[in-house]
Amino acid sequence: LRPEALEGSRRTLSLAAGAVNTTATQGAEAGASLSGPLARDRAFVFAALDPQRERTTLVAPAGFALSRLGGVDREQRTTSYAAKVTTEWSAGQRTEVSAFGDPGASDRGPQSADVLLFTDTTAFSSLRYGGNDQTVRHQAVLGDGWLVEGSVGRASSFLHETATADLWQVTDETVKPPVASGGMGTYHPMNDGTTWQVQAKSTHLVGRHEVRWGVATERGTFDAENAHTGPSFVLPNGGRSDSGATISVLPDATYGRIYRVTRADLLSARHGEQRSLAAFLQDRVTLGPRLTLTAGLRYESQELLGRSGSFTFGDNWAPRLGIAADPTGTGALKVFASYGRYFARIPIDFAITAFSPAGRVMRADYFDAALPRPVPDGMAAAGTTVHFLDSDPVSTPVEPGARVGYIREASLGAELQAAPQLSLGIRYLHRDMPRVLEDVGGASILLYLSGQPGYSTVHYWITNPRQGYPATAQGIGAYEDPIHRYDAVELTLDRRLSDRWSLLASYRWSRLWGTYEGFYDNQTGQARPGQTYATIGRSQYGLRGDIRYQGALGAGPLPTDRPHQLKIYGCFAPTAVLNLGAGLSLASGTPLTPLATDPVNNRQGSIPEAPRGAGMTTEDGFRTRTPWVWTLDLHADYALRVRGLRVTVSADVANLLNNQAVTAYNQFTQRKAGVTNPDFGRITAYQDPREARIGLRFEI
Repeated sequence: LRPEALEGSRRTLSLAAGAVNTTATQGAEAGASLSGPLARDRAFVFAALDPQRERTTLVAPAGFALSRLGGVDREQRTTSYAAKVTTEWSAGQRTEVSAFGDPGASDRGPQSADVLLFTDTTAFSSLRYGGNDQTVRHQAVLGDGWLVEGSVGRASSFLHETATADLWQVTDETVKPPVASGGMGTYHPMNDGTTWQVQAKSTHLVGRHEVRWGVATERGTFDAENAHTGPSFVLPNGGRSDSGATISVLPDATYGRIYRVTRADLLSARHGEQRSLAAFLQDRVTLGPRLTLTAGLRYESQELLGRSGSFTFGDNWAPRLGIAADPTGTGALKVFASYGRYFARIPIDFAITAFSPAGRVMRADYFDAALPRPVPDGMAAAGTTVHFLDSDPVSTPVEPGARVGYIREASLGAELQAAPQLSLGIRYLHRDMPRVLEDVGGASILLYLSGQPGYSTVHYWITNPRQGYPATAQGIGAYEDPIHRYDAVELTLDRRLSDRWSLLASYRWSRLWGTYEGFYDNQTGQARPGQTYATIGRSQYGLRGDIRYQGALGAGPLPTDRPHQLKIYGCFAPTAVLNLGAGLSLASGTPLTPLATDPVNNRQGSIPEAPRGAGMTTEDGFRTRTPWVWTLDLHADYALRVRGLRVTVSADVANLLNNQAVTAYNQFTQRKAGVTNPDFGRITAYQDPREARIGLRFEI
């Protein structure tokens, strides 16, 4: 049990646009497991069932309509399960069959805290989600020094969301703070994915060599329906949307109000497939008693398929090399180094986006709330003359010769057995991304906002962006080489359990630096980051920011960079039935960068206004990073015998001292394109407060 009554007091957020605060959380979990032989020395079984319930209580800020509800609960229920049968057919012949999953559901309520800022509860929804996996694995020793392994696995996942009301989501920007009403806007009626994997491996011992080779193939399918609540509507070009819309009501000096559709889909249902093939060959050779060398080569091929296109990214060769030495010959000191190339696994969402595109309305302006009269392009209204922008629902072309991005990794380290129970370690790690794969626009955003003929529909293609390529139309906004570098030095201490106590400790200095994070962008929360263009050093078309900060001029610490991390965990068993533990963790803050909004996609945080990590003015003063965070956690358990049962009473306290440092500030200078954000620099998140969990465990 994790009762609300044992939770620490929470710090309160306050924002001009309204901040929904969490006032309490609580959880409960009841599990059972069973293990033992089905047939003596032949078959064994393990099974576990673990239902869990989490409740979060949210409250709308004073002055907002839903504050009348007081605390509103969001309850999530998950039933985790696992089962495994192991059969020993004979000496060296083993088969394992396993299944596990975590299906869950969330009742009708505020799945996102922001919907409590609406005028009513029509933006509430309910969820069903989770996954179910099954695996069959077989191992066999076929002779002296020959081991074969094979497996077949299936993994499925689902996310189904049911909206409370089928209404357009409307945000009235003519009042301060803006007022949101209607449906929940973007939601996920159906997302189902299934992946099958088959692999085989063989290991051969030949003299001083351990040779391994293997192949693996995988096929995944994903069906998605990402929709917007509300009825479809007629577009300014005469076409019709396939879903509802997210609408902003904008003030206008001439017409009073303009109703701008900022999100709508031309197609809602999408299908994607991913197929991959991998093979590897590895040799580990012992070159004398003090030196071991490992060399390998891996081949990968990835194919993406959708409703209207496909592409195969092949010819991916990844070398791996490792060396380990024992300079003293006593086993007390180990020195090691490694190098490898690792190809990025392309998300199946990339296949859906590229080859089963929905087509999206990014801007459509109307004179009336029911959207019957579009504002014609060329007319000055709502601060622009460009009133309709969309993207084609056609396959994204792939540039011939485009290849999968990859990471290079090199490490060097040493481990010292300083005492019988004590080992010390040091390691240096370097990673970079020499090549990335992205969907990119064929023209600078400036051209789409300038009203020039031919730039009303955004066209994308998939390629490896690099210095000078793509050079977008009219030479505006050419790309630069992406930069992603990670360097770290880690020190470790491992004191294994002896004399009733143990200790694990590590310190890591690291730096994640560059202009490109990867397939996921933490600043925008997007799984498909691309590069967005802004003006060059001055404001134009209502834009803020500087295109050069997308490139090398803006290189700096990336959003998840934490230069210093210290972790210390220890346990002490004063008696055979009592165990005590404590853990201390400290980490430096993450970098801060002022970020403007992409005016085409209306996506906050897309355009840097300064080099990454340059800092900004917050309500706590000018800062380049969020503050350090630290927690002290405690654990205790006591075991006793009760009528043949072993009963263990346990208690865990997380964040014992209730430290609640700031973990996030609002880095967005604009609420929407052209609309200043009054909450820029305000605190948006703190560390979780103290939590306590108590438990009972019964064993037979």
